Amino acid sequence: MESRVVHGATLRTVSTDEQAVQKLLKERLRAKHRIQRKEFIEKNQDIDYSNFNKQVLLQIDKEYERILNQIDANKPIISAYWPTKFELDCKSLLKEIQSQNKWRICLPVTQGDKYPLIFREYKEGDQLEKGEKFKVLEPTIDKEQLKPHLLIVPLIAFTSDCFRIGYGKGHYDMTLETLGDVKTIGVAFESQKIQKQEGYIPEAHDKQLDCIITEKDIYFP
Repeated sequence: MESRVVHGATLRTVSTDEQAVQKLLKERLRAKHRIQRKEFIEKNQDIDYSNFNKQVLLQIDKEYERILNQIDANKPIISAYWPTKFELDCKSLLKEIQSQNKWRICLPVTQGDKYPLIFREYKEGDQLEKGEKFKVLEPTIDKEQLKPHLLIVPLIAFTSDCFRIGYGKGHYDMTLETLGDVKTIGVAFESQKIQKQEGYIPEAHDKQLDCIITEKDIYFP
């Protein structure tokens, strides 16, 4: 049997054996970069996110008018995420987006291993509760379910052409497939970038993000 994997903007056919090798490499990279991210955050307890937030807000602003002109609503919808202990902390970014009063904000809610994420509205000060599956803080069930136009996406590792390695459950890949035409901004530390010599090739189901922003650079496909 053969399968297709994504490489840049093209698809190429690989054998089942090569596919198995790539899956193993992906798991090794996921484990490696998860540890590296944890160590980076532990060593840098007082990370200044101000410049990082500025770069993300600039990219968001570039999309704002385009999205607003395409929807029948006075505010487009943006999704971020509530960080776990060893994820890039975007809480200050959420506050800045909220202060602009231009977007409706939502956060992801997990439904289980084999289901895409849903999104519920979030406002600063709202009570959050731990999800049953992964214990990540999520909006409560009484908050309105929304469909975002732009996603700020966490990740464990990424390539310079904007493919991400996530947590291995496929939630964001399934979600992006379900949402259709949605803009995506990945956020990460520069140390999470996969080097070319590591030989990683994204799989066919992996979704390419529209850009990835780190504290040092911005990457586009």
